[in-house]
Amino acid sequence: MVQVVASDAHTLKNRGFAMTKAYEVLNEMNSKYPERFATNARDLLNGEQIDIGGIEIPRKQRKHWLF
Repeated sequence: MVQVVASDAHTLKNRGFAMTKAYEVLNEMNSKYPERFATNARDLLNGEQIDIGGIEIPRKQRKHWLF
């Protein structure tokens, strides 16, 4: 998972702006995410440290084959 949600849409005609939807999805994942991601983006732009929280390493999925 990333620590910042950003867009490079600017004013390009072929690329839409979907930040509202992105923050809605973050809220569905965890109600604390929108504020945390917005704070991290602001802090990053201001040259401050960002809160990365705990680091979780995904477990490898084992493949089970049927013979």
